[in-house]
Amino acid sequence: MSHDSDLIELPDDDFRRHRSYLAPWVFAWPDDEPEAYPPPSDLVSREHWDGIMLLPTDVALKSSDDDGSLVGRLYVLQSEWIFSWPEQGEAPFMEEASLLAGEEFDALVFNALHGWYRQAIGCLRNAMEIMIVAAACSVSANAQLYADWRAGTKEVPFREARGTLRNSPLGTQVDADAAPESVFGDSRTAWIRDRYARLCSYAHSQAGHNNADFWESNGPIYVPAALHVVEAELRETLALCYLLLRLGWLNFQPGPGSSALLSGPQIGWVQFDGLLRKWLRLPTS
Repeated sequence: MSHDSDLIELPDDDFRRHRSYLAPWVFAWPDDEPEAYPPPSDLVSREHWDGIMLLPTDVALKSSDDDGSLVGRLYVLQSEWIFSWPEQGEAPFMEEASLLAGEEFDALVFNALHGWYRQAIGCLRNAMEIMIVAAACSVSANAQLYADWRAGTKEVPFREARGTLRNSPLGTQVDADAAPESVFGDSRTAWIRDRYARLCSYAHSQAGHNNADFWESNGPIYVPAALHVVEAELRETLALCYLLLRLGWLNFQPGPGSSALLSGPQIGWVQFDGLLRKWLRLPTS
């Protein structure tokens, strides 16, 4: 446990110095619920709390001190995804998948703020896997496969879902519009295959794609360059997730997220800007 002399208190006017419960009514609990929570019944020890929280909190404060704009951009990218997905009943294959992907983007922001960069980027592979399987089920109108997949009785590998999209009329048209590039093709350089392979490197903590490489130490510690990597990886993955959402949602309408995403940096995928604008029904730049 750290001694109090090891801690530097935040200024009185810094909004980050306080922790609070959210009031019960924020969660739409019944009106007869009490306005305050009962005292703790099994409070964690100070030693254990400090062991869990002190280093990540230090990183979160430094990240939001010196990279607040970048952290804000991550938050906006994540939150705008929420306001871009279909309403209930509009896209049966994509509604739950969009929600689940959104949870991964939310976790990415929290993990990155606290210095867990590899874990943050690892969320992106989960999001892409969810979205590509849902889109594949949608374009093939395979409701049974979708139901089995969501029930956990059927695994749909990424490769299989990619093949379904590649061979579908919509996927074929996307790749024709992307030429001479490819989105769903079998080449290692095809966009979605390449993107997935790179995300797998983070998921498997391969050399150059793990926290030890980011931190060059043990941690978590604040590494400004790593936050920029997280942002770039999120932007590219979101671009593909919006495309997958479009393919799985017949009456897709562009929300705020896709337009804002394409107005920002497109590091490594700018060659697909025109394709994305066409399919996401956005004005050309």
